[in-house]
Amino acid sequence: MIGISMMIAAYYQIQMKFASMDRSMGDMHEELVVLTAKMHDIEKQHVEELEHNAEVLEEENRSLMQKLGLKKP
Repeated sequence: MIGISMMIAAYYQIQMKFASMDRSMGDMHEELVVLTAKMHDIEKQHVEELEHNAEVLEEENRSLMQKLGLKKP
């Protein structure tokens, strides 16, 4: 009887541990999805900044070339 009780208790503990791990993995997955979305937004903002800076530099380059007479307005 004691042996069966110990086996049932061990089985219950194992099941509880698996349930806890499953919950933890679900939480990690949700956090990973949120972090991935945030990272995507940050990358998008960075690309927009780089594109804006490239446009500013191109315009500055055009104006400098015009001042030097290398390019017509």
